Amino acid sequence: SAAVSRRARELAAHGVATYFPETETFDGIDAMMAGAVFGYRGLVREVISRIAAEKFSRGEVHIVATGGYAKLIAARLNEIEAVHPNLTLEGLRIVANLNILKDA
Repeated sequence: SAAVSRRARELAAHGVATYFPETETFDGIDAMMAGAVFGYRGLVREVISRIAAEKFSRGEVHIVATGGYAKLIAARLNEIEAVHPNLTLEGLRIVANLNILKDA
């Protein structure tokens, strides 16, 4: 509905990237942001625990958070060893450069 779309735009304009959910006062938008951040952290924690439970030939699993909100999501996850927001983009750049050199 139009009201939901309008509220979603307001939520996005509130700024998830700078959101810190442990504030003193919560309004409706703060509550939605806290739910989104804490919920996503819970999802990531569960995925990490399931991956870590798998048997790998090298034994250890090293977790690197990547993406635009990696720092925000990784902030309270001790399972994450490093945050590298541009890792995927850097990998794509390397592959593109290799393909350009190969075609030249």
